[in-house]
Amino acid sequence: MSHRDEILKVANELAARGTTPTTALVKARLTPGVPMAELLSVLAHWKQSQQQGVTLPIEASSQAPATEPAATGESVEQRLSRIEAKLDTLIALLSRG
Repeated sequence: MSHRDEILKVANELAARGTTPTTALVKARLTPGVPMAELLSVLAHWKQSQQQGVTLPIEASSQAPATEPAATGESVEQRLSRIEAKLDTLIALLSRG
């Protein structure tokens, strides 16, 4: 299980119990070695998806088929630009909170 999947699993378990998943609560339940930056990023994304009513899939990387950039018509540069924009959004959200 990836760090992302582990973070999502813990956040979902806490939410199912009626507890708001905070950074401290999630970190306390994770196996050692999960980078804090990844925890903050994934948890911020999880919280945003919950506000929008979207459930993030656990183990999405093993369930979803890999798509080649050529298959989507998107170049590597375009994908990188899109990823950088998402990262900028996450950093802005984290700096506000």
